[in-house]
Parts: sequence; structure tokens; C-alpha cells
Amino acid sequence: MTTAERLKKVESTLAELNIRMAGAGGGGGAPHNLLSATHPDTDPDSPVRGDILRGIAGPEWQRYALGAAGTYLRSDGNDIVFSAIQAGDLPAHAAEHEVGGGDLVDHDALTNFVANEHIDHTAITLTAGEGLSGGGTIAANRTFDLDVNGLVEDAAGASGDFFVYYDTVAGDHKKIDWDDMPGGGGASPWTVDVNDIYWDGTGHATIGAIAPDSKMTVAGFNIYTPATANDLHFAIQNADVNHAFTDFADADTYFSIQKVSASGGGAKLSGFSEAGSVSPVQIWGYVPLASAVYGTGTDAPVALHGAESNGTGAKAVADNEVIVVFVNYTTSVLCFTGDGSIIAPDIGGTIKWFLGDSLNTKMTTGFTIQQRGWSDEALAIKSTFVSQGYTTPHEVDTYFAIQKYHSTEGGASIHGMGEVTVGVEIKGGGDTDNVTKSAAGIAPIILNATKSAAGTWGSVGADGNLAAIQNNGSSVWIMDAEGDSWQNGTLHIDGMKSGANQGAAGAAANELWRDTADNSVKLGV
Repeated sequence: MTTAERLKKVESTLAELNIRMAGAGGGGGAPHNLLSATHPDTDPDSPVRGDILRGIAGPEWQRYALGAAGTYLRSDGNDIVFSAIQAGDLPAHAAEHEVGGGDLVDHDALTNFVANEHIDHTAITLTAGEGLSGGGTIAANRTFDLDVNGLVEDAAGASGDFFVYYDTVAGDHKKIDWDDMPGGGGASPWTVDVNDIYWDGTGHATIGAIAPDSKMTVAGFNIYTPATANDLHFAIQNADVNHAFTDFADADTYFSIQKVSASGGGAKLSGFSEAGSVSPVQIWGYVPLASAVYGTGTDAPVALHGAESNGTGAKAVADNEVIVVFVNYTTSVLCFTGDGSIIAPDIGGTIKWFLGDSLNTKMTTGFTIQQRGWSDEALAIKSTFVSQGYTTPHEVDTYFAIQKYHSTEGGASIHGMGEVTVGVEIKGGGDTDNVTKSAAGIAPIILNATKSAAGTWGSVGADGNLAAIQNNGSSVWIMDAEGDSWQNGTLHIDGMKSGANQGAAGAAANELWRDTADNSVKLGV
């Protein structure tokens, strides 16, 4: 058989094989992708770089993507997967180096062996030194703590002693000599005496500020607080105190100082007590001899001063402005002004002032004076312009006074003293005239005489005297309950008709007239 005949036979065989494959549903003769649907035993997909083919349940061929860096093909017992090397994939170390428990490698004979790098950790112990606690073998991590209580106490440091501190500016640890410690060392102005400490320097003690107050020219104490601080700046406490005002201070604080206003300043001095019978604040002043000058002096055992700004200094408070005020929690109840006026504001309730007393159930708003056993002036009004002559019962510049009429029986004695003639003028007035001439008549001035009856006002009895005019204690004119009058002297009536037989001459009924015949007073009929 020639070569041409052989080639022809091969072509015929290949053609026949191709027909058979097409009839069996295989890949066919046309070009196609390996992972195309043409092959029934592949999972259709599009390959990318690094992919491999693996057989999976089906069975069929599948595109398997490249694993992460550092991973390898590994069998998990069912499939081929990408995985890191597992501990179980490597043979045990002992199996390579030991036989029957013996190490086949002599580590101590290795090149460049350093004995101190191969030590039993349980044989090395770290021990805490002075001022430290903790430690143990290096078989585990160890912590050392600062143990101040483990140090020996030294009640008095000396020059050459050091303190360790951390410098936040330099960012490292440093030491400082005892003499250089703020407030410490032998050169310190602070002196410790057992449980006491006191300042014996010539400078200032300052809290909260580097430099003290510029107005503090001698040794003093200065407290500086942040701009937003409005709580207590100074407090004194005592373990025996346990008050209830814990919104404002700790229960054992009995005195404190703080700002009145967060931005406006002002000093608020507060005292706290746990019993109503204990004064929260008492101010005492002690002097060898108190000043007897009133009205002009500014020195006294206790002096309250008020002033207003004149720019950088101070000046007197204006006449109509308040200089001192007494406040009931948040309500003003009594004010003193720059001109010395005393004002009790109308707060919608009763206002009672007491002098020598504390109760008057018959008063709603007013002023009560309790004179006790004294019988001289209970009230006196003076003027520096007055110089009257009644200097025995009153002072020379007193022109009006009220006192008891009788030392034990009471009664009010109203005194008016003048330099010339008038001592008292009683002036009364109204807007309307009253012309009633009967028991119901009233007038701008009323003198009302009564007699007590069952604890209240009652009428004077028959023939009882209502009013009397006296000459230094001796009555010269009296008016009684029936309107009858008595006088110790001659009655002079201007315009009285006079003459003989005035009844016939025209004297009206009930009109008084003087009979010139006998100089008697008669009543017209």
C-alpha cells in the first residue's frame, strides 16, 4: 500500500470517528471553549489567570480560583483546596530530634553558643528592692509596685536629701534637692511643729496663682480660682458639725467664702449650724474703749462700711441708694440708705418694729416701745436749731417727747417745748364742714374722753370730768360728762350784751348777758 493510499484511509477513519462523536452528543467538530456547555462533564465558566481544573461531586470538572498568597493545594479528605500549612501537616519536632526522650542535638555544643541565654527560668528570681513590692521567678511576667509604706519614715528632711519627680516639660524623670523643694527644706518659710504648720516668711502664701495680689505688700494669703469657679473658695470644717445644708457645703463645714456672682464677683460669707438655737454667724469686735462719737466717727467694735466706685477707687453711696440691706433668704426686709434713712419695704405682709419687746398681738403693722420700769422719755424728737429752757426733764434740743403720766398707773404725757411761747400746737383739718350741734356733731379736732368698760372703751359716768386745763398741775377749767363746765376765775366773753334789764332790751333766749346793775351774768329768756 502506497503512502497516498495510507493517508486516504486515515482521513476516512477520522471522518467516520467525527460523525460518531457528533451523533453521541460529544464535543462536536467545531472549535469551542473547554469550559463551555458543549462538554456535559464541565461546569460552564470563564477562566482567569491562576485558575486550575478540579473534579467535584457530580462528577464533573470545575474551574477553581487561585488561592490567597501563602496558601497551597491541600486535601481536606474530599476535595482539593487552597490552605495555609497546618500544624498537623508537619512531623513532630521530637520525632526529628529525640529518640526515647533523648535530644539528638547538643545545643550547648552549637557554634556561637552563649550559656547565659540558655538558663532555666524557674531558677532565676527577681526580688523587689527598697520601696518596691512584687517580683518572683522569670518563668512568668512580673510587676513591681511602689511601696511607700515599706520605706523608713523620716520626720525631718535635710539638705542633700532628694525627691524624685517627673518633668512634664522635659518628658523625663529628675531629682530635686530638699532645699529646692517649694515650701520644703531648711530654707522654707513653712515651719512644722508636730501637728501644726505655720508661715514665718516675709512673702505671700498663694493658692491657685503663680503671683499673689499686687495690692498685698506685706505677708498675706491669696486664693485665686478659675474664671468659671463659683463654688466654695475657703471652708472651715469640724467633725462635730453635721448640718443639713448640703446643697451649699459639706455637712461638716460651718464657715465658707465664695463669690456672690459668677462673673460680677462679691464675697459671700456663709455660716452653717445644725441647731436653731445656734447662730450660724456671729461677728464680734473687741476694743479697749469704744468711741463715744456718734454720727461722724467710723470706728467702733463692729463697723459695716459701704461704698460705690468712683472709677478706680471708692466714694460715698448716694443719699437715695441702699448701703446695707437685711434679706430674708431672697426678699429684702430692711434697708439703710446713704443718707441714713431706714426703709422697711412693703413685702405684702405685716411689718412690726419692736424696741425692748418682741410681741404685740394688738398691732398689725407699726412700732412698739417697751419702756419697762422707766418713766422718762419713751420717744423724743430733737433739732439742733432748738435751745429750749426745759433742761431738767428734757435735753436742750428736744422739742417733742412722749412719756408715762404716772410711773405705775400709766397714761401718756405729751410734751412740747419751745424757746418763746408755743410749746404744742394741735392742728386738725378735713375737707368738709360739719355744722351739727348735738351729740352726733364732729369737728376737725376731737378730744374723746372714755372710761374702761369690760376691757374696752366706755362712757364717763354722771358728773365725771372729761377734760381739764391746768396751770402746771392745778386745774383752772373743767368740762364734765353732761357738758357742764367749771372754771377757777372770771369768764370773759367778747361781744356779750350788757346793760340793765337786758331781758326787756332784746337779749335772745338762752343768750348770756351782763347786768350792769349788779355786774352779774344772766341768761336771756
